[in-house]
Amino acid sequence: MWLKVILCFFFAISTVNKVYANFEEYSIFEDDDIYGKPVTVTNITGNTETMIFPGTKWCGPGDIAKNYNDLGTYRETDKCCREHDNCGDLILPRKSKHGLENPDSFTRLCCDCEQKFINCLKKANDMISWTIGKLYFNARNTCYRQDHPVIECTEFQRGFVTRRKRCIKYKMQKDKPKKWQWFDIPFFTE
Repeated sequence: MWLKVILCFFFAISTVNKVYANFEEYSIFEDDDIYGKPVTVTNITGNTETMIFPGTKWCGPGDIAKNYNDLGTYRETDKCCREHDNCGDLILPRKSKHGLENPDSFTRLCCDCEQKFINCLKKANDMISWTIGKLYFNARNTCYRQDHPVIECTEFQRGFVTRRKRCIKYKMQKDKPKKWQWFDIPFFTE
């Protein structure tokens, strides 16, 4: 079991590096060509395995659950991934919604769903939830919501692995009506 966790972790780290090399072209989670279906890979022994995080049935691209209530060993973390997978407000790749266009090859979710995912993973508070949080939120960098127009970023957060910056506090133009716009997702931290 732990060997599979370690192998999955190293695969995910190498995938994160590929994501940053060409972020527009590749994402490690929820690629819509496989959305709702588990990703499979062939290991060195020729066996086919899914890319769902070990001990879960919902954490990874797609799911392997038999039904909505089917959860893996890491139940609390799996509940977080299940809720995130079922976010009702998302923009599919190369589609538009709320006047926003998603030019990327992966689904983007509303900021409320991303915030719920962060909070849930932190509440689960185990090695798996923290690993999934770090991997997912290092790869994903934007979400959307309806808010007053952004004037500027007033505070940045730097990523640990890539040292990239993300805005975590904005100066908003409160005298203007709210509109749909993109916002940076913070890195997953303690």
